[in-house]
Amino acid sequence: AFKPLKKQLARTKLVKKLIPDQYAYSEIDIKHLKYFSAFLNSPTFKQYLKFITGFQSKKATYSLKVFGHRDYTLLHDNEKGWNGVDLILDITDDWEQSWGGYVRYINAEGTLFTLVPSENTLTLVKRTADMHSFVKYVNSAAGNNRRMFVEGKII
Repeated sequence: AFKPLKKQLARTKLVKKLIPDQYAYSEIDIKHLKYFSAFLNSPTFKQYLKFITGFQSKKATYSLKVFGHRDYTLLHDNEKGWNGVDLILDITDDWEQSWGGYVRYINAEGTLFTLVPSENTLTLVKRTADMHSFVKYVNSAAGNNRRMFVEGKII
């Protein structure tokens, strides 16, 4: 089931998002991918998330994000924290951590947590209002490789 999903996501038309002092990457809202959107918003998946995290979601948004050479997100003072769960479904092939592109979380004490890319991995991160995240700059060593994952914000 993973390989057909991966092929569908790889063929989607992405929109470049760029505000230089905040982020640079490509993205598409998952609601444009009907089959995948239906799964993520299904009662069964919502029950699964509640069972795993203990968190009852009221609202969830999902997007496919793609990072290539020169893409990144930055921590920003204007970013509001929130309580909830981050979902990251990794679709990336053979990614080297030295290329960047990995997701990092930082809490109020300044402790960094790194999510190393790993294909076909679902990661759930329980967030608090004082926790923020960013995606490390993808450097030139990545060449034409792209980091691809579905990101969900579950509130």
